[in-house]
Formats: sequence, structure tokens, C-alpha cells
Amino acid sequence: MRIIDKGDGIAADQLSLVFDRYWRTQGDRSDGASGLGFAIASRIYGTRGVRIQVSSEQGCGSCFELIPPFLRAS
Repeated sequence: MRIIDKGDGIAADQLSLVFDRYWRTQGDRSDGASGLGFAIASRIYGTRGVRIQVSSEQGCGSCFELIPPFLRAS
């Protein structure tokens, strides 16, 4: 499953931080977000063997892909 947005995107040097607790992009901080959503999702899906992969281009948006174990290449 792929979830694609057309938001601000994430800088390449920050992609490895996306699933860290409390991490947020450097954009507007007035939205009330806590930075926990992706960390929680990663933990929940990870316990079931599902990997979440992210790709992004700053200014163009992001793509999050859920990859279950049976679809991964060996």
C-alpha cells in the first residue's frame, strides 16, 4: 500500500529521522502535531513484520509504502 502526499516533502538528510519519536520537520510548528505518529505506526507494523519505506523530495511531497513480509524480495 502506498500513501502519497503533495506536501512540503522531507529533506534527504532527514529521511532517516522520520520514524524517531518526537521528530518533526522544520516547517510550521503551530499545527499541534507531536511527532509520534510515524514512530507509533512503525512500531505497530514492525511487530507484524511489515516494513514502512519512505521516499520524499523537498517541495514535491512524500511517499510512504507499507511492505508486508510476503512481498519482500529475498
